[in-house]
Amino acid sequence: MDLKKELLRLADFLPLLPFSRAHWFRLVNAGRAPQPIKLSERVTVYRASDIAEFLNNPPVFS
Repeated sequence: MDLKKELLRLADFLPLLPFSRAHWFRLVNAGRAPQPIKLSERVTVYRASDIAEFLNNPPVFS
C-alpha cells in the first residue's frame, strides 16, 4: 500500500476548492467536510477517498 496515493495534504487539494482555506477550516470544524488525520505535530493529512467524495458532492458529505 502506497500511502502517498492514499493521503493528501491540504496544499494538494486546496486549488480544487471553490473557496478559501479559512472557509475550509470552518467546514471541517462544523463537521461538514472530511476530518483531518494528525500524523505529527506539524503534519496533517486527509484521506484521498474522503476528499474525492466531498468534491463530488459537498452538500451531502457527512
